[in-house]
Amino acid sequence: MCFLFFFQQWAAQAQQPPEPAKQAPAQSQQTSEKAPTQTSKAAAQAKNVPADDFDGGTASFAAFYWYNPTHPHIRTGRGAIAGTNPSTLDFPGKSQPSPGAIVNIPAGKYNTLRIAYFQTLGHQAGTTPTEDLNFFGTDYTKGYPIDAGYSIKNIEASWDYLSWPFPVPGSTFRLKTLWGMDAAAVHGLVNGPYEVDSSGNSSPVSSEKTHWVVYPAFGVAIEKLFTKTIRWETRGSGFAWPHHSAIANAETTINFRMKAWELIVGGRIFYLKTSPNAPEYVYATLPGAFVGLRWYYPK
Repeated sequence: MCFLFFFQQWAAQAQQPPEPAKQAPAQSQQTSEKAPTQTSKAAAQAKNVPADDFDGGTASFAAFYWYNPTHPHIRTGRGAIAGTNPSTLDFPGKSQPSPGAIVNIPAGKYNTLRIAYFQTLGHQAGTTPTEDLNFFGTDYTKGYPIDAGYSIKNIEASWDYLSWPFPVPGSTFRLKTLWGMDAAAVHGLVNGPYEVDSSGNSSPVSSEKTHWVVYPAFGVAIEKLFTKTIRWETRGSGFAWPHHSAIANAETTINFRMKAWELIVGGRIFYLKTSPNAPEYVYATLPGAFVGLRWYYPK
């Protein structure tokens, strides 16, 4: 009898349907409430994440105008023949404002091939030497006025390689190492008083020469993105060989982006010294402010 009683109770429980889970609807509701919040946070974060390439990964062309009021100097080199008059001249006048251009070409993700060029000219201006001088193999007598002028041309090509940070996406800071070549030509011209030959023809005493410096260039560039339209960039590169030539370029800019255009405002400095082993050498330090406009090629 007891066995039959327990069997009836077990059969009755087996026929009852299982109770539904009470927590499932609550959990489902919580998930549905959290999903919009998480989506909105991700969208907000995406708006603050900068582009992987600050320049958008496109080519660009910039033209700038550089005000550098200083001038180069000529000095006697170690290659001068003993007994030759010294070559000492601070070019008179000031440099004219210098035009220049920069071309940026994508060269691998986050990396850029950069080509920059400028030229500066010195006003032809006069001075009167207080001692006998020699410039480019020509003698000039003290007390007689001379006028001198110059030009400096520089072209630099570098591969700007992104070296930090990694991973790149989402960061607003870039550190690039620069690997390239730098070439400069400085041309000097000195005119003295007129001389009359035996035939009665007069001609000025004149001499000119071009000094070249061609070196590899190594440096560092730093970029900081403050907003999607404002960024700061500073860079410097150069090369020097002890007791020989030296060359260096450096600049710092604030850049204001407006769609496909970018306004560049900043300062730059250029240093050059030709080989002192020649009969004479030229050195120059040209600092100054500059302004430019960059155009980005549309994707």
